[in-house]
Amino acid sequence: MTHGYRRHTSLFLLAVLLGVPAGSLGAVESAQEAPGDKIVVPVKTWHEGRDWRHDPAWQDEEVHLEADLDQDGEDEVVIGYVGYYRPPAERKEGPRMFEIPKKEIPIIENRIFYKIYDKDAGGHWECVRTLTGLERPGEVHAVPLDRGEAPGLLIISPGGETYRDISLYQWREGGYRLLDTLGLSQPFSIGESPVFHIKIPGEQTIVFWDPEKKKMLKRSLHDPDMKIFWQ
Repeated sequence: MTHGYRRHTSLFLLAVLLGVPAGSLGAVESAQEAPGDKIVVPVKTWHEGRDWRHDPAWQDEEVHLEADLDQDGEDEVVIGYVGYYRPPAERKEGPRMFEIPKKEIPIIENRIFYKIYDKDAGGHWECVRTLTGLERPGEVHAVPLDRGEAPGLLIISPGGETYRDISLYQWREGGYRLLDTLGLSQPFSIGESPVFHIKIPGEQTIVFWDPEKKKMLKRSLHDPDMKIFWQ
């Protein structure tokens, strides 16, 4: 993956080729560790009628991001971690009194949580949205989408050995809305110049956000209009 991001100026060529307003180009926010005295991973997470407990075995893969996602001038904090649910054990009685009842071993479920924290009017951190992922924590990025709009929240959630579920959210109308999703099984890298994009070298294709159609589009790198991504 590409994790290093730099600040770039607007490009006139991009506006000509892709129809994207030049002022829409910005820098991808880099992930930073959330201050420990402000945000901590909850011991329990109530979700879908269950109490999910934090699994510290995945602590080294937990993710943290600080970025101004709602354009209020202050950074929000996103954390990603693994929670597990262990259902209560059940005992089954044997058909005869002298038989030892069998104890069923409960199946433990894992769930990935991505929590978005913001400060309330009193300056206290509160969770404003809980999102879920696949098998283990992945990556979170704040990416530029269009001029004058809030940045997108890109979540890359691993599933299996190679599959990645890619979800793009944005702060709109007082909440975080899902803009588009994409599933990839090939290696890829994330870039920010000339616009936010995902490059798939094996397929020689590019995935980029189209601010007019409001979705991620997939195009061949051999398309003349995509030559701006060849660099």
